[in-house]
Amino acid sequence: MAEKEDRSLPMGQAGLVRYFSTDEGIKIKPEIVIWLGIAFVGVVAVLKFFA
Repeated sequence: MAEKEDRSLPMGQAGLVRYFSTDEGIKIKPEIVIWLGIAFVGVVAVLKFFA
């Protein structure tokens, strides 16, 4: 039987992405993002109710 070769592939980033913090761009509080999501769900629910 053939002998098994031990070859390892490079790990790379293992599916992880690194985000570097910058001082540029739009800054939004997490609470605002949550409220916008809730409002969006509410609008979609109302539109489905009337459609």
